[in-house]
Amino acid sequence: MQNITGTLMSEDRVIATVKNGVITDADERLLPLYLKRTGNIEGWLASRAIDSHRTNSRLLKRALRLRTTDDIATALAVNAATVTDRYWFKPEGSTAVYENIRFKENYFAELALRGDPDSFSLRSFNSAPVAQFVGMV
Repeated sequence: MQNITGTLMSEDRVIATVKNGVITDADERLLPLYLKRTGNIEGWLASRAIDSHRTNSRLLKRALRLRTTDDIATALAVNAATVTDRYWFKPEGSTAVYENIRFKENYFAELALRGDPDSFSLRSFNSAPVAQFVGMV
């Protein structure tokens, strides 16, 4: 079990507290169904990262300079944000807000779909989530 400590958020609303990978306090009404059923924060985080068997996933991770193949670390690199919902993970001590971590642009669509490394510029990409590819393209 990884040392995962912080808060699970829905936009800027705290919906659960996580200490050392264990949900210690949660609003059951707003908790994602997977977490409501299992309580497995690591499984939930891993499910929010790109499938390593997906075409161009390794190329995409390389372009993003992600040094790990671990799905949990990949998800946490971008606060576990996805384009398919408003949930995200706020690490302990972070001052991040939803507006700063949510997807606004899909900078990597062509790279993810066609494997075209010339289709994006890291200069146009700030720190918005891009390594969470569930539903991204």
